[in-house]
Amino acid sequence: NTRRRVSTLRPQLKKFIEDEKESLTGILRSYVVKGKLASGEGVEDATNELLDEMTVEALKSAANFNPATYPLRAWLLKVAANLV
Repeated sequence: NTRRRVSTLRPQLKKFIEDEKESLTGILRSYVVKGKLASGEGVEDATNELLDEMTVEALKSAANFNPATYPLRAWLLKVAANLV
């Protein structure tokens, strides 16, 4: 049951991240700047790297996503915050 749920959730995660990439990137950019992970021209690269890492981690951890606990966007941002 969990395996089936994860196999259907992963494509949904990918689609959500693709559809919301611009919005997520803006939020992740603020994580990078506030966390002092990069400055100046390095902010964009660090933001893209964080988005990539968040995506990989979210796909690996899809079994941990519970829509009753968090909306998908909030869960993804929590994943990203844990990476920072």
